[in-house]
Amino acid sequence: MNRLSTAPGIGSGAPSPLAAALAPDPLDLFERLVHEHYAMVYRFLYRVGGRDRPLAEDLCQEAFARALRARATLVAVEDHRAWLFRIAMNAYLNERRRGRPASLSDVREPAAPGRAVNPLADRVRDFIQTLPAKQRAATILRVIEEREYDEIALVLSCSPTAARANVSEAMRKIRARFGEEYQTR
Repeated sequence: MNRLSTAPGIGSGAPSPLAAALAPDPLDLFERLVHEHYAMVYRFLYRVGGRDRPLAEDLCQEAFARALRARATLVAVEDHRAWLFRIAMNAYLNERRRGRPASLSDVREPAAPGRAVNPLADRVRDFIQTLPAKQRAATILRVIEEREYDEIALVLSCSPTAARANVSEAMRKIRARFGEEYQTR
């Protein structure tokens, strides 16, 4: 059973009338989710979309608009964060299919105060943007967002084994490209 799209219940998948009466208001729950997860979803879209701020903003708004339209199903969702990330990933993939290329932003983010500029890290981030979409998303979710493989699998609509394989293949490519350079530092 897909935990992100079906409600608990008998037969039809709909919640019982008592469960529906006791369930939180979907709009209140949605507002709380926006407050708790908007920044996290934006950062994910910013990274997976090649550090393109306008693209990340557009996709984040699109993802939350889709989530708002689907808020009635939110009460039955077990993992709200994964549900939101899945919607965001779908928005990103749909944008890519429409032909808007994933490109690196022309403007580099300034280094955070107290953080040294690391040219190797910048090149690795740029390289990650050249990976296939699922490998890029899985790597960002695992390495940067520190998500478990079960959650990555929900976001990418694949098995945890496939999520692990996507991260593994991306890391193999990163090591092949930068391993020697990293070892000499």
